[in-house]
Amino acid sequence: MLEKARLTGLYQDLHQVRLGTEPLPVNSGEFDVVTMAGCLHRKYVPVEVIRELCQVAKPGGLVAMTRVDDQTPDGASFAKELQREMELMEEEGLRKKREVLQVEHYYAEHYQLGDALLGSGTAYLFQKTL
Repeated sequence: MLEKARLTGLYQDLHQVRLGTEPLPVNSGEFDVVTMAGCLHRKYVPVEVIRELCQVAKPGGLVAMTRVDDQTPDGASFAKELQREMELMEEEGLRKKREVLQVEHYYAEHYQLGDALLGSGTAYLFQKTL
């Protein structure tokens, strides 16, 4: 994906980073918009990554994230942790919730993750306040 992005000539700087295991190689407050799609799952990135995404957004910048709604007990636990982290960030004055949308057909087709049949998802949009 990075090679295809590089070939477009639209991007000034591209990095491959393993979220949650290494720091983001960009300055704080650098971006107007930060996005992360489909990665919010315990198997991919920890909940704390949303703080990093907020940190690299400019004050007033937007952070948009999506996740599949994993209906397993672990998925439900992760969703609660994510919700709590976002509430803490709001209480700390770091972010302001703009929109949370339930997306019935997040995936065009349902697929299997272990014993769970997945297809719906959640989209989050928040604004960095500090």
